[in-house]
Amino acid sequence: MAEIQCSSCGTVNRAGAKFCHTCGAVLPSDVPRTVLAGDIPAASESASGDRPPPPPAASPGVPPYVPPPKSPAVTAYQAVYPPAPPPRPPSPPASRSWLRTSANLAAVVLGFIFVFLVSEALPVLNVSGDPLDGEKYKASLREQDVYNRFPDLFAEQMQRSQASLEKEARLDLSGVTAADWKLIATQLVTPQWMQSQVESLIDQTFNAAKEDAAAPKLELNLAEVTQRLGGDAGFNIYKQIIASKRSCSLDDFFDIIDWISEEPGIRLPICNIPPTLTEFAALLGGYENGDELIKDLLKELPESIPATVSLSDFFSLRMDRVADWVNTMRIVAWISLLLALAALLGMLISPFVRTLKGWLLSWGACLAAAGMVCLLISQVLPYTLGGLIVGAFSGEIAPSLAKIILETGRSVTASGATSLAWQSGAMLLVGLAMAGAGALVWGIGKYRS
Repeated sequence: MAEIQCSSCGTVNRAGAKFCHTCGAVLPSDVPRTVLAGDIPAASESASGDRPPPPPAASPGVPPYVPPPKSPAVTAYQAVYPPAPPPRPPSPPASRSWLRTSANLAAVVLGFIFVFLVSEALPVLNVSGDPLDGEKYKASLREQDVYNRFPDLFAEQMQRSQASLEKEARLDLSGVTAADWKLIATQLVTPQWMQSQVESLIDQTFNAAKEDAAAPKLELNLAEVTQRLGGDAGFNIYKQIIASKRSCSLDDFFDIIDWISEEPGIRLPICNIPPTLTEFAALLGGYENGDELIKDLLKELPESIPATVSLSDFFSLRMDRVADWVNTMRIVAWISLLLALAALLGMLISPFVRTLKGWLLSWGACLAAAGMVCLLISQVLPYTLGGLIVGAFSGEIAPSLAKIILETGRSVTASGATSLAWQSGAMLLVGLAMAGAGALVWGIGKYRS
């Protein structure tokens, strides 16, 4: 007997079956066929109840076979016994699903570690050597014309520090103005002397950062300044400053005597000694007039002022420790880069990263994020060094001097920050390209599916 094809779902069933083994429909037992000319079935064949032969194959000019409509019985059967749903694929074991989730989470954590380590290491490697290069400080100060601007800077800073100076030097500076301070700086300090002293301090400071170098003495040579103070420059300063101040009273003279005797709590008043008094003192001392007396007194000042002053007597500067700290930071930065590379490779534990699209997306996102962070750091870094110095003396540094410090810090770290910016930009572009390629691969896969 021939196999029977279900007219409902098309499944081929065994010969003699009454119902389809897939959808449960009643299989036809008497399939009508189209009567052709000259093909008239015998009456005995119809009456015998035998199954008629299957319909002939479709031929040109003959309409195709049309299955009979479903009977109400078939519809009712399918309502009571619906076809079984297709089998579902077996779900993975719970342990395997937990491992997959843990591996993906670990890959995310490793990605954050990579971004952090790179963002810490690259700035250090690019900029750490700049703060120990004394030539960059010299060049920056020359570019800002600091030495010719020194009188104005000195006057502004002394106005801000006047209160603390009064307390430390036991002076009454209430009548001293910014113009007076500028006059003192202009008369006593030349731009050439100022530049030579500042650059000498820079050399002493950073030479001490070399291996096995002694601590810097930070010596200032005041011979030129004291010589000018004891000459015409000192006399002009005295005449111009004292001339605009109030006349000394009797109490002022007593205070002057007590200050010279180093009596505690006494501040030297800045006042104008009456000309009659100076003339009388000059007469007693054998001078022609009071001005000659004052000039002779000023000539004795260089003898009471040391020709060389060591700033290390007031504070210590351990540049060797600074150099060791910088070298340690560079070693840590190199180790951080190696650990960052290990973190990037460790992301391959994730099944997602081991695919082409996952690898491109994951590594690309990490590189782009690290590049963006480093690029932001490269923009802020030039102002960090000067900002730390200004912040350490907050409220004590005049605005013009603070601006010079900030600009010097920017100049010193500019080359390293520029190098960091180029590296960060390249890393950002590579990361975005990889992430874009990964997104393209993912989109193509979605489109094909």
